[in-house]
Amino acid sequence: MARLLILISLLPLATSLGLWQFFWAGKRRGWGSVKCSLTGRELAQLLAPAHELLVVRRVMPWPEKSSGLTFTAEQLEARDAASLGLIAQQVGVRLVMDARPDLEKRRRAVLRFGAIGPGFMVMIATLGALVGRIPLIWALLMVLGTVGFAAVLNLLSLAVELQGSGRARRLISERRMLARLSEEEAVVEAAAAAAWRQVVPAGIAWLLPGKGN
Repeated sequence: MARLLILISLLPLATSLGLWQFFWAGKRRGWGSVKCSLTGRELAQLLAPAHELLVVRRVMPWPEKSSGLTFTAEQLEARDAASLGLIAQQVGVRLVMDARPDLEKRRRAVLRFGAIGPGFMVMIATLGALVGRIPLIWALLMVLGTVGFAAVLNLLSLAVELQGSGRARRLISERRMLARLSEEEAVVEAAAAAAWRQVVPAGIAWLLPGKGN
């Protein structure tokens, strides 16, 4: 019974990893080789001129309670299409949540659980197994079940990420923000794919190549 539950728990995670690899990770290098006429900072300011850009050392896995846009200095100075697509998608999500404030709290809760839940359950299950209170296979099931549940929540909240991508792509295309058509096409494609980064819970994403980025 426990083994069957373990297999069931692995399905959402396997699905998330497959989608992440297919839509984002497998194509990111190609977009990364396309150099653009704008920096990430310039693109963000064009997409959302009314929002403040906040420079942080590390972007939190869940959004801050702020109307500003948080990026690292490295992201804001980047000129490759992959980085610009990622910034565009995040700005697009911010614009979507401005129009739908009810989505922000829900999205933050999902991303926070995905970042904290797996690690917390690893700690609980490990302690339980070490003191002999929890059989090893059930400790493993607790961890995988938490990871699987986090993956399901991320998959269910994907609509917000896709809406953000769509919003950013429309703005970039309609306003012709980039100097060359090849740049625009690469950034728009990367922005569409960047939404799929969020299907993997942040508590697992840091284990992936490039830390899930």
